[in-house]
Order: sequence, then structure tokens, then C-alpha cells
Amino acid sequence: MSDFLSIGASAVNVYRQAIATTSNNIANVNTEGYSKQGVNVGESYPTQIASYFIGTGSTVNSIQRSYDEFVERSLRDSASDLQATTPFIEYTNRIVDIMGSETANLTNAIEAFFNASRSLSVDPGSIPLRNEVLSSGQALASRFNTLSTQIDAVGTESRDRLGAALEEVNNLAGQLLSINKQLGRNSEKSKQPPQLMDQRDLILRKLSALSTIGVTESSNGQVSVNFGGAGRGFEIVTPSGVREIAMVSDSADPTGDVQLVIDPRGIKQPLPLLSGGEVGGLLTFRNEVAKVARDGLDHIAVQFANKVNEVHRQGFDLNGDFGQDFFRV
Repeated sequence: MSDFLSIGASAVNVYRQAIATTSNNIANVNTEGYSKQGVNVGESYPTQIASYFIGTGSTVNSIQRSYDEFVERSLRDSASDLQATTPFIEYTNRIVDIMGSETANLTNAIEAFFNASRSLSVDPGSIPLRNEVLSSGQALASRFNTLSTQIDAVGTESRDRLGAALEEVNNLAGQLLSINKQLGRNSEKSKQPPQLMDQRDLILRKLSALSTIGVTESSNGQVSVNFGGAGRGFEIVTPSGVREIAMVSDSADPTGDVQLVIDPRGIKQPLPLLSGGEVGGLLTFRNEVAKVARDGLDHIAVQFANKVNEVHRQGFDLNGDFGQDFFRV
């Protein structure tokens, strides 16, 4: 009778734990990063009587979370690709809106300048027509300056956002190091607290949204993280340490080149151009859109001014003297 009761008691304990685990899953259904947990039930060690072994019921071997390494890695890669497009599209649309704006559109201002110049060529001595050319020239120069200022503003905003994203990378790397140290207290991954492993994976997902990362996992669940992807050799987190990422620039130009470096306070090491995550998307925008737009605008302005100045110097003023530069470059 006592054996029967003890077996029944073990079954009750097992299913009580199963119910508690299910309740915990329901309670955390909206908890960020939470992985569903399950109870691994095993047979209790049997009792030997003479030459026979009699079962003693069941026991809870472990509480295991639902986890698939392949799915988790795919999720991180997808997040990295998605988050790269978000800032790129957002800021590129801003540049497109600036260049196509009615209030800052170059086409109308250039047409107005040429129309005024064409009218003046018919009646060169007309003071009102001369004033109209001057006025349209000033409006055109102002239009170039307005466009340049607006592009610079987007460049400054994207650079500030890039700095904030890198600061978040460093913050998450520090949190991951703390978790690595806690994981280091156990030698086996199966013995790690599920909550701690959930925190680890959540941080890795957040890091992947900021940049492409490569993750190497130890047998006890500790991880090393490569900034930029697996095998790049730029570890920002190891089981025992962390290295900072920073942004440096030699130019005051808001759309100028920026360089990412690792360990800026130690042996500064430049990082290759990234394409994944928010950081990669911002870098791609700055290199392929903002800088190109600003350089293109500057080129058009200089070429236009030089050509107009060249023609203007060949003309004569009202006193019969050769003309001077119309635009100051």
C-alpha cells in the first residue's frame, strides 16, 4: 500500500509541476522574449526486491524551454535585413521630397533665370530687365542654399541617429557580458535557468536589429558576438569581456564620411562597411544617397555658376566695361 501511495504521490507532484509550468506559460504570453517552457518527465529509479525491479513512479527531470537554434538564427538574420531597410527608405524619401519640393525645386528657378536673361538679351539697356535678371539670379542662388541646408539637416539627423544606435549596441553588449558571467556558473547548457537564456536570446535579437552579427555559442550557453557577421574577427562580446564600437569622422560636413572603429580607447581598429541592421542601413543611406545628393548638388551649382560667369565676363555693362562674375562661387 505504501508503494502504491508513493507512486501516486510522485504522479501528483509531476502533474502539479506541469500545471504550474503551463500557468507560467499563460502568464507570460505577452512577455517580450519569453520562450514557452515544458516539463521533461522521467521514470524514477526503481526499487529492487530480490531479483525483481519495481517501479517507483515518475519525477521531473528538468524544465526545458522551446528553442530551435536554426529558427533563432534565421529570426536574427531576418531582423537584421528588415531593420536595414527602415532608416534607408525613411531618409531617402526625405531627400526625394526635398529635391522635388515646389518651394525648393531647382527647375523652376533655373527656368526663371534663363527667361529673364533671354528677355534682357533682346533689350540689353533695360534697367527693369537687368533688375529682373539680378533678382532671378539671387532667387536661384537662394534655392541652391536652401537645398544644401535641408540636405545637411537630414545628414546631421542621420549621423545623430547612427551615434544613438552605436550607443545602444554598446549598452546591449554590456548587458550580454553580464549574462555571460551568470551563465558561466554552470558547466552545462541544460542546467541553465530558462529565464536567463531567454534574456540572452532577446539581447541577441536586439543586437541583430542594429547590425549584422555572428554568434558563437559555448557548451554552457555563453556566447561570443562578432560585429558585422560570423567570421569577421571583430568580437564585441566574449564570455569574459566586451569591446566598444565608436564612430569617427575627419569632416565637419554633415553628409561626410564616417568610420566605425572597435575599441576606440584601446588599439583602435577600423571596421569594414556594414549593410545589415539599423547601423548598416544608416551607413548605406549616408554613403549612397546623402553624400551623392550633396556632392551632386554642389557640382551642379559650381558648374552652372562657372558657365554663367564665363558668359557674363564676355559682355559689357552700361558703361561699356567688360562684365564681372555674376555668381560668387
